[in-house]
Amino acid sequence: MRTLKLTFEDAIEVSKAVSNKHRMAILRLLSERPHNVNELAERLGLPFSTAAFNVNKLEEVNLISTELVPGRGTQK
Repeated sequence: MRTLKLTFEDAIEVSKAVSNKHRMAILRLLSERPHNVNELAERLGLPFSTAAFNVNKLEEVNLISTELVPGRGTQK
């Protein structure tokens, strides 16, 4: 686990990010092991676009980091 050092404004953005039930579910799954966006979408019963949007929001506030993985097309 890591500690975040945030300004008040950053803390507001993090609070907004975690106030979404899909993002909290994504964080729970990612706490178990790494997943790609397709796996997250499937496990949560979400469209890929919704999962990708929420992953991007979590990454924007530095709660998660992603990497591009080559495969059949590039995956996050």
